[in-house]
Amino acid sequence: MNSPYQDQRQHHPRFIFDPLIPPLAHVVGREQELLALKQRLCASDNGANMAIIGLPGVGKTTLAIAVALDADIRAYFHDGILWVGLGTTPNIVAHLGRWGTLLGLPESHASSRNGEQLALSVRSMIGARKMLLVIDDAWKLEDALLFQIGGSECVHLVTTRIPSLATALA
Repeated sequence: MNSPYQDQRQHHPRFIFDPLIPPLAHVVGREQELLALKQRLCASDNGANMAIIGLPGVGKTTLAIAVALDADIRAYFHDGILWVGLGTTPNIVAHLGRWGTLLGLPESHASSRNGEQLALSVRSMIGARKMLLVIDDAWKLEDALLFQIGGSECVHLVTTRIPSLATALA
């Protein structure tokens, strides 16, 4: 059965740059880490999951921002970059609805109150797009998994301070 928004999903000519990607102040002393992460992201198999783990304040989010704003990364993930900052009490439905809106999901679907159904709709809209999906500040596995919804051409980059979470997600 065809989806009511199948045609939109098949035609995605514009680059989607999530406006909620935080601005980058300055990255000092992390040039090697940034280069290594960029190389891994661009050499990864399609559908890969990667995690940046560390103690609070070590620069996980800053490194993820630097990657998301990098011109080479934006060229490689030519269909776009989506960002979500989860934290300890995320509004899953609002975040997924925002991603859906950015992807062109019809309002009737983007305003869904069911997180799992909304995640399926967003995944359908991503389809075969080549995108980077950044899941920042993940605290709970079930929350982060709802955002690992990119298709086979996507890479998911997760930041977390919880080692077991990083292992489960990457």
